Amino acid sequence: MTAESDEPGGAVAKESRLGSRAPAFVRKSAPLHQIWLDPRVRRRNLLLTAAGVIALAGVAGCYLWQYGLDIPWADS
Repeated sequence: MTAESDEPGGAVAKESRLGSRAPAFVRKSAPLHQIWLDPRVRRRNLLLTAAGVIALAGVAGCYLWQYGLDIPWADS
């Protein structure tokens, strides 16, 4: 983006001095954002997230079944 200077000569500032260029990681993430909005990708990500939550719930359930709500390092 260029901007006109307030000088009467009409000099134009350079883009790099204005800081208008986005960093490289932002330019690269823009196409990824479009990919993430794809319905098939969103559905896959939701299924993977649900599977992860179910697996963690299963591990937590096994721990509670085995040891109960007692903290392992507490004196009984």
